[in-house]
Amino acid sequence: MKVVYVAAFLSRFWSKVEKSSGCWLWAASVDGKGYGQIKTPDKLERAHRVSWRIHHGMIPSGMCVLHKCDVRRCTNPEHLFLGSVTDNNSDMSTKGRN
Repeated sequence: MKVVYVAAFLSRFWSKVEKSSGCWLWAASVDGKGYGQIKTPDKLERAHRVSWRIHHGMIPSGMCVLHKCDVRRCTNPEHLFLGSVTDNNSDMSTKGRN
């Protein structure tokens, strides 16, 4: 199921993304770990998770949205994939971020 955002929110979201042929970098607020963040109608959320929902639909319960590129501010849906908490921890370890 696709997530439907109102046009005003989508306009605000995309105004904060710097698209390129590679990473689409979040150019606004970041959290303490360097992930882009945006206030959605419900709560403060990480920008890459919002991008996932815009392009792919809901994130299954308990799943993480991981970065293939390992760039925390990246919102390019081609650089994102779903994984479990175990997958996320393994990816983090493999990339030397633990």
